[in-house]
Amino acid sequence: MRKNYVYFITAAGVFLIVAVLLWKFLPVSEKNLSSSEAITDKSIAVLPFINDSPDPNNEYFCNGMMDVIITHLQKVGDLLVKSRTSVEQYRDRTKDVETIGKELKVAYVLEGSVGKIGDNYRINAQLIDTKTGNHLWAEYYDDKLTENIFEYQSNLAKKVAASLHAVLTPDERKRIEKRPTENAEAWDLIQKGFEMFWKQWGSDDPARVRQRAFNLFRKALEIDPDYSEAYGAIGYAYYMIDQPDSALIYLDKALLLDPENVAAYMAKGDLYRRKGNTDLAIDYLLKAVELAPNDVWSNLLLSDIYTGLNDLKKGLPYIVKLIKIDPKEDRNAYARIGMYFLNIGYFEKAEKYLWWTLTRFPGCLVQEYSWLKAAQGKFDEAQHFLDSICPLVDCDFECIPIQFYVYYSQEKYNEVEQFFIHWAESPLKRGHRGPLLFSDSLYFANVLLQLGKKQEAYFIINKCKALSEKHISEEPNRSDLNLDLATIHAFRDEKEESLIYLSKAVDLGLDWRLYYTPFDPSFKNLWNDPEFKAIIKRDQDKKAAVRAEIKKMEERGEINL
Repeated sequence: MRKNYVYFITAAGVFLIVAVLLWKFLPVSEKNLSSSEAITDKSIAVLPFINDSPDPNNEYFCNGMMDVIITHLQKVGDLLVKSRTSVEQYRDRTKDVETIGKELKVAYVLEGSVGKIGDNYRINAQLIDTKTGNHLWAEYYDDKLTENIFEYQSNLAKKVAASLHAVLTPDERKRIEKRPTENAEAWDLIQKGFEMFWKQWGSDDPARVRQRAFNLFRKALEIDPDYSEAYGAIGYAYYMIDQPDSALIYLDKALLLDPENVAAYMAKGDLYRRKGNTDLAIDYLLKAVELAPNDVWSNLLLSDIYTGLNDLKKGLPYIVKLIKIDPKEDRNAYARIGMYFLNIGYFEKAEKYLWWTLTRFPGCLVQEYSWLKAAQGKFDEAQHFLDSICPLVDCDFECIPIQFYVYYSQEKYNEVEQFFIHWAESPLKRGHRGPLLFSDSLYFANVLLQLGKKQEAYFIINKCKALSEKHISEEPNRSDLNLDLATIHAFRDEKEESLIYLSKAVDLGLDWRLYYTPFDPSFKNLWNDPEFKAIIKRDQDKKAAVRAEIKKMEERGEINL
């Protein structure tokens, strides 16, 4: 017990030291990033429903009720609805609603409970103002499990929307009032199936648990062969266990029966994303967001896709939405926004969001801030930052690679060679993944070249060249592959070929590494070349145009960053 206490105090101390150091390094003007966000009056969180039944197995019904209400409210574009993942932390809540409201940044919470006696259910629900803790209303529903429960669910969602003075369009009202099935038993089986499905990952026999979930889904289909959500549940389950062909069969059937099945659109969109069919993925995900503007996964996936396409103008609104509907995504979303801004050279904004990420999660998240400094040619600042932070965190798999690049950028090739050797050995000894990525080996080849070890250098360079040419023949429109080949040809002193690939890299994307290129020793023999300078200028002009468009979006109120 004492050992754990000492460990906790030590860990807390290290965390505090890291936070203080980060506070010292980063801008004072950005130290209240999330605290100033206003809470909109039309925001709500549906807290996990409490199981008031003597039987703990009735938990599935409580979760099913919560999910249905969240799903209904997510369809209302005039509301801001927190995701289920963001409210799960309050399942065994000890905090009052005022505290929960502040933490989730919502004006209202809906809480409820479900009791079951024999075949009868009693559902209680209360809408609470988080600023005052006052109940706006409370109601209960008493009945056996019949089709009447669907009307109760839709009425409850509409009552919440009306209480928050949300505008409910005719289409949204129709979607909320639409019954999923005419058989309450089939709906109940789907709720049991999902509860069973999620238990597989904590089970000693996941295959058996998963099969029981599939059996419940299929039993629901036997009762109602036209039940879209049952097909969708099976398709979603196959999607979650990475069986895409089976998933698509059931998801297509779900959408045939119900062209407004949000979960099916989301799952199909992600399946096509995984297959590399970006256009189809976007089409399905946009449809999901159209039908349910507050659906967290569709917003997340769209933000990821647009990030990959370097389409910042389209991607940022989905990231901003993601932050609002799922505070637990803050870490990833703020880091993603920071990297967005880094990609377009909006360094002030990038620093703002990367700072937030680092100070909230100062563990192994140092690379982004260091890259920010490298993109501006501020290598001394990057090195000072790394020297201060890295000894305090057990993050060799991040600290050593970035230190490698900082030394490389300063042409300290002897130090780089030692770092690379340590880098190759350290992660394997410490149990981390092997860090020797393609680009790492490529840059190390130039280190060997500069140290006069030409035979070793060209062995690596030629292997990298062959591999890059193979990949680019398959995916010619990838900016990073073209930039890799530009680097390889620069090492080989093949200026014309290097400039061709560099120009195409600029045409294809807004890679932040292109900002680093004027400082990158890999291109030192091209720094004074007029064509090289013209290509870099073209890249900078493209990024400046995107920055200007982002600022216009902010001025128009389309995004609030």
